[in-house]
Amino acid sequence: TFGLRQAIVVPSPLAGGDARPLVGAAAGQYVSEHLPPSGTLGISWGGTINAAAQNLARRKGMNNRVVLLCGGLAESTLVNPYDNAAMMARALDATCYYVTAPMFAETSALRDALVASEPIKSVLAMVTTLDLALLSAIDLSKQSKPLEYGVISRATWQSLRDAGAVGDICGHYLDAEGFLVDHPIARRTINPPLADLQSVKELVLAAGGAHKAPIIL
Repeated sequence: TFGLRQAIVVPSPLAGGDARPLVGAAAGQYVSEHLPPSGTLGISWGGTINAAAQNLARRKGMNNRVVLLCGGLAESTLVNPYDNAAMMARALDATCYYVTAPMFAETSALRDALVASEPIKSVLAMVTTLDLALLSAIDLSKQSKPLEYGVISRATWQSLRDAGAVGDICGHYLDAEGFLVDHPIARRTINPPLADLQSVKELVLAAGGAHKAPIIL
């Protein structure tokens, strides 16, 4: 139906449990088996990506690179993008490339200026050279982790829902049909263009849970 080359199904957690460790374990195993020597891995952020980093088979001297596909958070939360990238890089003995800017710029004009500046411009340009990108699905349900962690305010969460967004993939807010949602926060998000992500050789979406079904779809 969706043109996927492969779908990996993992056991459901116990009722009320967290699917992220289970999905992350499978994602970590997949990356370990499919990231080639000298290959470049791009990652987004989230608890599933964190779990994947904890489940990578450790490598040494294989000349891998890890590229963080989003900005960071000045205030550390339970899941910090920079921590995820560092964990991945340590496990793979890889060089790590960070987007040295906030996840959200204060204004859209500042966002554009940051994206056009070095080294952010060069890191984001690496997206088209990725061998594999590991992405998570960030939902906007009442269980939304960005809301729980304070990454976005409740007012922003509500306005995104009102605008029709069901979640985001690498900072691109999408509606139920998969179309981009025009919203002020989307214009302030520092991330690679959606077209660049779609050009990656292999895209892996690691996500689970009924509350994430709309954004996974």
